[in-house]
Amino acid sequence: MIKLSEQDIFYNFLLDGKQNEDGHSILDTIYWVRRNGCVLVQFCPYVGKLNQTKIEGKVCLRFVTYQQIDLKLDLKFKKEKLKSNGKLLEAKIRRAPVAAQIFWSEEIANLKGDVIYSGPEHADAFKKEEYHAIIIVGYGQEMIKRKLVKYWVVRNSHGEAWGKGGYGKINRAPCHGKLLIDIAWVLAGITYEDPDGKRYPNAIGNSG
Repeated sequence: MIKLSEQDIFYNFLLDGKQNEDGHSILDTIYWVRRNGCVLVQFCPYVGKLNQTKIEGKVCLRFVTYQQIDLKLDLKFKKEKLKSNGKLLEAKIRRAPVAAQIFWSEEIANLKGDVIYSGPEHADAFKKEEYHAIIIVGYGQEMIKRKLVKYWVVRNSHGEAWGKGGYGKINRAPCHGKLLIDIAWVLAGITYEDPDGKRYPNAIGNSG
């Protein structure tokens, strides 16, 4: 799996004066990558700091379109077979990882170990609507106390100390009537050329 650098995107927003420590919306990030392309994680790994210089000349690819999948629409149905957006997202994940937003709090920011996170204990936690961008890389299910629990497997951008090696399991069931992961974006139309049609010098597959 090719891993792209979240850190590079963050730095570019920061240097352009469009972002602070609170982050940036995932849609703005998608639009930016669609225009400017992506850098591989080995050229700009996650370091958890804001004071790194901009990476020049390392762009390897970009995408030209995306599909939004709103999982909240499935909440209208009680029968699993009618929850088409969840099934659509599963199908997309089987082909490639998918960008998504997750409800964010101090509790989930400090997630540790191979556990299924099911959300805050108190509904008041949702009064502060704060979201964070993650990548959904898979899905699964486990029997817990004689109850089948379905979850998304996600990769975070906070390094390997988060969850288990940088990955976590997020319960797909509503918590206090809200989904922890409610919207996903499938990136598509990969190209190795910039918007002007020039091939990136560092494009994947270039010789030399």
